[in-house]
Amino acid sequence: MMEKSFSRGRQDVVVEAPIIPDFKARWPALLSVGQLNAEFQRITTVQMHSKFFMELDDLSPRLLKVYAKKGGLQGQKLVPMTQSDENTEEALADTVLGIFAIRHTGADPSDDLENVGIILEGVKVINDLKYVSLAVLLLFFIVYALNLSYPSDLKYTFEVLQKIIMGLDGDKLSNKVQVLKPAPSC
Repeated sequence: MMEKSFSRGRQDVVVEAPIIPDFKARWPALLSVGQLNAEFQRITTVQMHSKFFMELDDLSPRLLKVYAKKGGLQGQKLVPMTQSDENTEEALADTVLGIFAIRHTGADPSDDLENVGIILEGVKVINDLKYVSLAVLLLFFIVYALNLSYPSDLKYTFEVLQKIIMGLDGDKLSNKVQVLKPAPSC
């Protein structure tokens, strides 16, 4: 059904630019993993899951080298915060763009996550994902597909996702992202 309404949906996104609650009400099926994958392929002709995970595997050693050089405050930003249920719901409602990962109270770091999802404009747009890496992929694509601006504090992260990992418009890289670009093969 989404394939038949693709042009109407794209026009709605580009021309109308609905806020997230309105978009979710108009196009609820598009905010499912299967439909996001199909929509990505319709827009870019690229298989979203296979491309992302294959490129992420190839890029991981370079990412680890860059991360090892950062340390300090940059490393601390990646540490998850823990909150009570009440504070969590309040924090999620105040989140403009993000991924949440919830563990049971008292769970070990090696335990499975209870829930992983995506929030846009304070609205949980996708829940019950199994992996944070899948949430990163879907968050990137939702932002890309909905023609949203990348948040300034995450612009390099989204640039890496778009241009290096997914290979979309990869000829124009910022200086900070150049270091992650693979060397040309001979």
